[in-house]
Amino acid sequence: MSSTEKKKAGSSGWIALQVFLTGVAYYVATEIAWALCFPNSKVSLLFPPHAVLVVILLLVPVRHWWAYTLATVVAHFVATQQAHWPVLYALHCEAFDAVQNVLAAAGIRLFIKSPLNRITLRDAIVFVLIAVIIVPFGTAFWGAAFTISNGFGTNYWVEWRNLGISNGVTAVVLVPALLLVANRLSRRGGRVTPARMIEGSLLALGIVMVGAYVFAIVPAGPETSPALLYAPIPLLIWAALRFGLSGISAAMLVVTFEAIWGRCTDMVRFCSRVRRKMRSPYRCFSSSRALRSCS
Repeated sequence: MSSTEKKKAGSSGWIALQVFLTGVAYYVATEIAWALCFPNSKVSLLFPPHAVLVVILLLVPVRHWWAYTLATVVAHFVATQQAHWPVLYALHCEAFDAVQNVLAAAGIRLFIKSPLNRITLRDAIVFVLIAVIIVPFGTAFWGAAFTISNGFGTNYWVEWRNLGISNGVTAVVLVPALLLVANRLSRRGGRVTPARMIEGSLLALGIVMVGAYVFAIVPAGPETSPALLYAPIPLLIWAALRFGLSGISAAMLVVTFEAIWGRCTDMVRFCSRVRRKMRSPYRCFSSSRALRSCS
């Protein structure tokens, strides 16, 4: 075997390993997304698999897109069958996710040419238009239609809104963060000073503590001040000014996860209170209706 053939074989093996790892990452991301679903809903406000495939497609050659997309389709289909989804509905979901992710990645590649460390305001606006608005809400018309037709929703426009928001929030929060992580890992050198590490650690600790207090510890309700939701903003400004795009992306990611987790916790607490009331002899129509929405 010649040296050229050995290089081709080694390259093919490396690509195959990357494709396999992509499938594994997509499967794990799917399980995380399902854990973040709101009660009585199949929609997660943050859908990590969408970001995983979009980022990978932006990093690999276009001629290899089919292999990575196929790996994610197989991984997600395995997860759906383990969760006992109807086969036809699961296959429809695979087609929907694949088309949506490829469209988002293709649009970003076509209209944004700047390197990641030289993104301009125009590039940022184009990214939001394509990955956060046009593709998520455009494909949501299709997604909501087959969701309703398979009996997994009650209102078309509610499903359309949920799908659009889910994929839009994922694109604006997760895609930049994952791209920055990949870019940082590909770069060599660049020592971090102890003062920088201490500042970053204090900032991260502050974001986690403030977010946990605002979104998880303080119960939501009319007696809670809406101004409390603005508490993380000074820390987000700190992250943007001192750590740039990487800092604000990581900070937004943490705050988003805490907000989702807090919302899910509030829903569980609400359903528990309703069930306790339903066990008493004094039952009302509103409690019964609320209980059905939590079951």
